[in-house]
Amino acid sequence: MLNATASISNETRERVLAAVEALQYYPNVTARSLRKKHTNVIGLLMQDMTSLFYSIAYERLLVRAQEKGYLLTMMCGHWDSELNAKNIATLIEHQAEGVIAMGTAVMETDLKRASDRGLQVVLCDQYSPEFANVEYNNYTTMRRLVHCFAADDVTRISYVYTSIRRQDSTEQRHRGYVQGMLDEGLDPDKLLIALDLKESKYFRWNKQFDRFTDFLEATPRDKWPQVVLCEHDAIAQAVVYSATRKGVRIPEEIQVFGFDDTSHAVLTTPKLSTVRQDPEQLADEAFDMLMAMLQGQAYPRHVQLEQKIVLRESGNILKDHLERERLPYCIQMEAEEPALFRPEM
Repeated sequence: MLNATASISNETRERVLAAVEALQYYPNVTARSLRKKHTNVIGLLMQDMTSLFYSIAYERLLVRAQEKGYLLTMMCGHWDSELNAKNIATLIEHQAEGVIAMGTAVMETDLKRASDRGLQVVLCDQYSPEFANVEYNNYTTMRRLVHCFAADDVTRISYVYTSIRRQDSTEQRHRGYVQGMLDEGLDPDKLLIALDLKESKYFRWNKQFDRFTDFLEATPRDKWPQVVLCEHDAIAQAVVYSATRKGVRIPEEIQVFGFDDTSHAVLTTPKLSTVRQDPEQLADEAFDMLMAMLQGQAYPRHVQLEQKIVLRESGNILKDHLERERLPYCIQMEAEEPALFRPEM
């Protein structure tokens, strides 16, 4: 009766529903799943819950799952291969129907084990030909950004990044920078600045401030980078802080560009020029792909989402260069909110 599958009178239905409410009865979902052979459980594999960009995607996935009646089990691997393997084993043991691996470096052999046990697998913000995936073209965007600056006779282009490469999206940005520099006949290693991953995690930035400050102090002023490209906005914020503390004028002496277009971009003075990507769109595409796979519907196995260059106060690129490189862009020199900065009403 509770499933509306039995034919009974309205009077009987009302009495039963009243008893259900009085006894605070809840259906046994586990028993129901055994009968239907569907658990309505899906997993989310992640590495870092502190990311401002990914946390919005996590919330979006959680809401979408709840709306569809799925239980989203969130597993954090903390960049530990053994823990990631254990998390996948846990999902298999609890008969999860599918899993979304968000921006992770989970071994493909572990994901293959899940797939072989019947779990549908979707990679989110990473690529592998072995699995369905949703990603951004980080490599091409960063490579073309370098081309844009070189076209304006900018030759001293620095890249600041975390030194341990464990995430596909940031690795692609690094590779795009290196290839862009090589395309222009420039040395990609000369102005690379590597930050320690453990120090940059959880926004423990003190030593990272010192890293860029030390770099400026050790480098003659006429050898300073003209442009600093950063792996993400939080690093760009640290770079701006370090440079202005040293009396460097931004963007007059050094231009700084971030990546992601998080709230860091407008909470920095000057406001950051950056690369915008939408975490809610990323989550929606991954979730829709997984739902289609679970329901046996046709869906493209590879989706690539658009990124957009956002020009604010910390750096500028000539529109002709952006258009020649086919980079979408917008100009926000006034005090406007980025896509990810949504204050409560």
